[in-house]
Amino acid sequence: MSNNEELKKYENKEKNKKNKKVAIKELEELTNRCLQCKIPKCIEGCPHKFDIPRFVKLIKEKKYNKALELYFELTPFPSTLSLICPHTCEESCVLSKKGAGLPVSKIKRILSTNFGVPKSFFKLEKRNGKSIAIIGSGPAGLKAAFTTVKSGYNVTIFEKYNELGGMLVLGIPEFRLPRKIIRSEIDRLKKLGIKFKNNYEVDKRAFQKLINSGEYSAIIIAIGAHTPRKMNIKGEDSPDVLQALNFLKDYNLNKKIEIRKKVAVIGGGNVAFDTARVSKRLGADVTILYRRSENEMPGSKHELNKVIEEDIKINYLTTPIEILTKNNRVEKLKLIKLKLGEPDKSGRPRPIPIDGSEYEMEFETVIEAIGQKTSLDMVFERFGINKNNNIHIENDFAKIDNIFIIGDCFTGPSTVIESIKSADHACEMLINDLK
Repeated sequence: MSNNEELKKYENKEKNKKNKKVAIKELEELTNRCLQCKIPKCIEGCPHKFDIPRFVKLIKEKKYNKALELYFELTPFPSTLSLICPHTCEESCVLSKKGAGLPVSKIKRILSTNFGVPKSFFKLEKRNGKSIAIIGSGPAGLKAAFTTVKSGYNVTIFEKYNELGGMLVLGIPEFRLPRKIIRSEIDRLKKLGIKFKNNYEVDKRAFQKLINSGEYSAIIIAIGAHTPRKMNIKGEDSPDVLQALNFLKDYNLNKKIEIRKKVAVIGGGNVAFDTARVSKRLGADVTILYRRSENEMPGSKHELNKVIEEDIKINYLTTPIEILTKNNRVEKLKLIKLKLGEPDKSGRPRPIPIDGSEYEMEFETVIEAIGQKTSLDMVFERFGINKNNNIHIENDFAKIDNIFIIGDCFTGPSTVIESIKSADHACEMLINDLK
């Protein structure tokens, strides 16, 4: 090794030492805020019921490796999750009643960024000779792969696109989730022996081939929810009316995107927020239109604050009733004002149109971000699964013989942490079934 290489190695080592000292000090300051409640509201607020008090306690006791082991049990992509999880635990924290809740996301990010990977991550059970096929490399597919490969199975993930990560890379912009982070975490999964076959679309024929090969003891379908919901209003067939998910996919795949200057984004979730922020970066004048108030927005408060910081306009309690076009090009939106009524099935107040409150606004592009949909019937149709087989339905996954349907393609659009939970529950049954 040359002197220059030795010097660089030494400098990097010293830099890492310094970074770790700063990280330890910051972790001490943050975790000291935790009250270690007897009835932890943070656990209640987490869809997966992650033991946050125990996690924080381990850090306070300077047991950083133990804390990392606990976090890696939850997710094989810890840095990614710390950046994009809505962290409803923070909103549920008792500290949030008088200010900010415990910044769990920041604590996770500091720990996963500065303290490496626990040795237990690479410990695998003895290979049992059985193989699992997973269709889709999004968060549910990745967690299922991690759980099964750790349990002794040979695992292959089949991904339709060239880029691995599913909606983590196709739906979330680079400025919110840097690609190098998720790529490095997927590379780490490859070191466990998980095989990835990208640019491999599994249609009916390919699916039947997987089944007939006899190679796989079980197949996990984790293809997400990619069918956009539409408003079903007049003028929606204009080429200036786009679907948010397709828009974000094109942007993230570096495809050429053409949008006109005045953009209306319809919706109030994180997809709507991402769409609005991308549109602004493309030079548009952007307004978000949402049919309820800020309190009912399904998107995270953190992401909403980013939208506000970027001076993107938001019109609450308003919804389009017609897209006004000329020569099939969008010119205006006909809108109606709303008021909030009694709660609907979602538990949120139902938006009720106010008679005589119609008005028009000039827009040139409309991007619909009102959600995606899926159903078991759609999955059955895509893969040619026989509905007459023995179907077992759980809250967050379905089982047909040795085929498991998990994540958004079963539940509909959800958060990453909910997709992880779905994968965990399905894999628990899968492992028990195949013993």
